[in-house]
Amino acid sequence: MRQIFFIAVAITALFLEAGAQGYRIEVKVDGLNDTKLQLGYYHGDKTLLADTARTNSQGLAIFKGDTLLPRGMYFVVLPDNFFELILE
Repeated sequence: MRQIFFIAVAITALFLEAGAQGYRIEVKVDGLNDTKLQLGYYHGDKTLLADTARTNSQGLAIFKGDTLLPRGMYFVVLPDNFFELILE
């Protein structure tokens, strides 16, 4: 299994301004470029896919959509690992 060292993982959940609803989640993983990441969530005993994004040459991936994500526990899937986050 490939080890991934998180030198900098920056997660920012931003909501669009001026009354528009939507989501924008930025994930930065140093050393992980041009890689597909998946944003998923838990629904009971199931795990479901919410979005996908690809990292750029600096390791930054941006998940975004036009509607708000429901509150809850989410996870980001990396090639050999994952981490969880809570959206409120």
